[in-house]
Amino acid sequence: MDSAVFLKNCTPTDAVPWDAGRIRNRFRNSWIGSGVDAREATAKFGAELRYHRRRAGLSQEALAARLRISQGQISKLELALRKPPRDLCGALDRVLAQQGHFIDLHDRLFEPRRGADEWFLSYLDLEPRASVIRSWDLALVPGLFQTEEYARLIFTGGLVKRHEIEDRVNARLARQEILEREDCPEVYALIDEGVLYRPIGGPAVMLGQLKRLVEANRHPAVCLQVVPYGAQTTTGLTSGFVMVQLPDGTAYVSVESAGASTLSSDHELIQQSVARLDRLRTEALNRIQSTNLIEEGIK
Repeated sequence: MDSAVFLKNCTPTDAVPWDAGRIRNRFRNSWIGSGVDAREATAKFGAELRYHRRRAGLSQEALAARLRISQGQISKLELALRKPPRDLCGALDRVLAQQGHFIDLHDRLFEPRRGADEWFLSYLDLEPRASVIRSWDLALVPGLFQTEEYARLIFTGGLVKRHEIEDRVNARLARQEILEREDCPEVYALIDEGVLYRPIGGPAVMLGQLKRLVEANRHPAVCLQVVPYGAQTTTGLTSGFVMVQLPDGTAYVSVESAGASTLSSDHELIQQSVARLDRLRTEALNRIQSTNLIEEGIK
């Protein structure tokens, strides 16, 4: 389906400019697992390696000999000229007696998605390449619009191991950076009205989350619409889903059901999902009405 159809009635006449700079500054100092630039990540790792090598009283040559690699490889790591292999990090922990420090550092810098379900890793590979993202959520705020506090509470619900929670939260926040790109995808999100009233974390957390939704709907590439309680359609009551369209027109859909999700490029399933979105949108409030409803919850 042409994305222009989704844009119809989705452009507010009194939109307030999207403040991308303010969003970016929120996470500038949170390098662990938060979509940090690859050069920053390798520089951080190199600095840690240099510090612990010198603390152990080892030259680059001596450390390289113990690891059975070349001195040049150590030099490139410390100069941030290469990404460290994970198996080498395990060897560094043993030689420098760091008890897992370098493995942990590697995973937080280079693999914030580590521990995620396999299907979701595939989706995360697609999302940054998308030209259009369309979604329907009947229980929770879409991940692209979640606040840090809201996301953390979602992950503390028992589905994620305790030691993985912060990495998951930071990875979710990092996903939101695609909305800051000049070539950011068009995002058309439909949410059930109940999402606005489910008290995740209590009034304070929900107040911040509702403000974030209002802010998101000011983004020129975002159209967030609420399907109200009074909607007559039963479409979408069994599961949420998200569709991703790539620049070449290839589309994928991820359907959530019974706590599990599947990612597919099946043409029939995609057409069914488009039809479901169409039916939901006929019952949804338009962009301005949706923003007004969300603002009522803030007052």
